Amino acid sequence: MTNKPQYPLPPVDETAGKEGRGRVLVIGGSAAIPGAVLLAGMAALRVGAGKLQFATVASVARQLGIAMPEARVISLEETANGDIAVASDALLEAARRADALIVGPGCDPTPQWLEIVGALARESRGTLVLDAGALSAVEAIEGATARCIVTPHAGEMASVTGLPIEEIEKEPAQVAQRYSAQTGCIVVLKGATTHVSANGKSAWVHTGGSIALGTSGSGDVLAGIIGGLAARGADPLIAAQWGVYLHGLAGRRFERDVADVGLLARDLPAMLPALLREHAGQ
Repeated sequence: MTNKPQYPLPPVDETAGKEGRGRVLVIGGSAAIPGAVLLAGMAALRVGAGKLQFATVASVARQLGIAMPEARVISLEETANGDIAVASDALLEAARRADALIVGPGCDPTPQWLEIVGALARESRGTLVLDAGALSAVEAIEGATARCIVTPHAGEMASVTGLPIEEIEKEPAQVAQRYSAQTGCIVVLKGATTHVSANGKSAWVHTGGSIALGTSGSGDVLAGIIGGLAARGADPLIAAQWGVYLHGLAGRRFERDVADVGLLARDLPAMLPALLREHAGQ
């Protein structure tokens, strides 16, 4: 049995409609990786967020809306390489209304992320979850770090810190703590053992990883879970811990019921409502 987060998730308000359960905005995707935002958005709704919006490159926006009819889709200008180019007025207006922003799934760490993330941080008062391509722009979050969560794996941590990956894999707790102190963000350093750090200290260590989760798109689902819980009103640190915990439970459920390998990331979101009921009383 894995270690459960110490503090509970806030209860679901049974009288609240979709507006009362929070609005999630997922910003990401590219011509090359259009489906990552879909995985994150599905996970956010499956943990109880009330409303979902996507913002992605124009070439895939229509297809994304058809793939997930539950979401509104904002079409963004894209570069010649098929990446998000700028933060449009429509995107910033959506960011002002969102309770949680999941930024970067399906994106490469291109230079324009500094401007985009900086604009989002200035306009939004919601929790910011930075993943994948947006991890390169943490420096743009000045003034918003108390509500920022970053979710790197060891390779991404090596890229943003310049440290050898061997050092990160050898001392993940120390690296996560130093990075949280440096940036002011909550750090979720993903791995078979995941280290969650805040304010330069270890906040929680998750030892309940699953071999089944070592698959493409799994991290996008984790970012979506964390963002969805934050949109519902969970403190960012509690959302990060419960996100990691539920993600691990889903992987182990697949191991138990199916196999150690063969999980598709799209399998994970459907498991989340039952796991929330069983393990969080929701």
